[in-house]
Amino acid sequence: WSIMAYGTRREAGTMSVMREAAQLQESYQALVDEKRLSKRAMCSLCIPFRDKYGLTDLQTLRIARKEMELSEMVDLLEGGGDGGQT
Repeated sequence: WSIMAYGTRREAGTMSVMREAAQLQESYQALVDEKRLSKRAMCSLCIPFRDKYGLTDLQTLRIARKEMELSEMVDLLEGGGDGGQT
């Protein structure tokens, strides 16, 4: 039973991470659409996400810009960091 509970918690955690990534992407796109994408706005949006998941700047920008495959994103965010991109 505890193995099933662990699997359920892990799936819920993955969904939460993916929801946060989707929100990051939506917010980034809104800045682009509104022509308000400045360095300051991008940093305010991306740095908390980057720090929370231990990502590099490049990894975070690839997620925000939707330049990363879904499977790569899941592996990266579940692993909490280096997904081969430094």
